[in-house]
Amino acid sequence: MKNSEKFLESFASIEQKLRKDLQGDASSRFYDMVRDLSRKNRVVNEYREDLRQLGDLRNAIVHERADGMVIAEPNEACVELILKIENALYNPPKLLPAFKKDVFQMDVEESVGKALKLMYEYSFSQLPLYKNLVFIGLLTTDTVSRWLGASSHEDVFSLNDTHISKVITFAERKENYCFLKKDENVFSALAKFKEYENSGKILDSILITNTGKPNEKLMGIVTISDIPKMLRMVK
Repeated sequence: MKNSEKFLESFASIEQKLRKDLQGDASSRFYDMVRDLSRKNRVVNEYREDLRQLGDLRNAIVHERADGMVIAEPNEACVELILKIENALYNPPKLLPAFKKDVFQMDVEESVGKALKLMYEYSFSQLPLYKNLVFIGLLTTDTVSRWLGASSHEDVFSLNDTHISKVITFAERKENYCFLKKDENVFSALAKFKEYENSGKILDSILITNTGKPNEKLMGIVTISDIPKMLRMVK
């Protein structure tokens, strides 16, 4: 099969997917569908510029023929790109099971010493916190460092006698987390990190629950250190 044939077959599949997701009719223009769907579909938004350029190439192949001959034969890189986008649209990599794990959590009335012991033993820097089974935020190593700095003037203080509720008052960033439902994909998670970055904030963790609500059982967690793994998953 020629590259142009592979390209057109994949393009038709993508066009069909966009039209179905938008519930558009046969007259819907490809560029309009890309524009409209990019506002709510993370995959389309990620590849919107590529899709527009691929649309230009499709027009050259289909509409600008000389004596029935294809005058624009896509190269291998172009075919690989459109096949990757097609696969991402139909089978975007899910957050679960890739980031499914038992997530340690603690009540804010427990000691910061116990929290630090967990964080050290299992090498993580964020710990979900609850008060009477209601989620209230994250304990991070940055917050602990700020508390230690503020307490350094004291001659004696006890990690085991200090409640986490006191330590989290030193948090520099209050909204450093968000929740996503279990069937969200990696593109949604990457978009969340980018969204926070664009607004001048830092997203430390994405917490995964059944429907994305805070007080459901935690099913997994994605941290900022997981971004390289997610990027590898969408390449």
